[in-house]
Amino acid sequence: DGLTLNRTQMHNAGFGPLTDLVFAFANQLLPLEMDDAETGLLSAICLLCGDRQDLEQAEKVDVLQEPLLEALKIYVRRRRPHK
Repeated sequence: DGLTLNRTQMHNAGFGPLTDLVFAFANQLLPLEMDDAETGLLSAICLLCGDRQDLEQAEKVDVLQEPLLEALKIYVRRRRPHK
């Protein structure tokens, strides 16, 4: 049970123009019908992204991300074997 904000609340919380981008991204994810495990893995993969600006040890971040990518691939193949 996480905190849920609507578009107006996000805008008022200081997200400004980022609000529309977040909602557009979320709308693109809806058709994927991801479960909590897929959502959690994808979130972790996004957070552990080695191509962030000014990151000093990007290769270490990429190494941390690799098992998460593999876990997501395996999980999706098992959950959706016919896709």
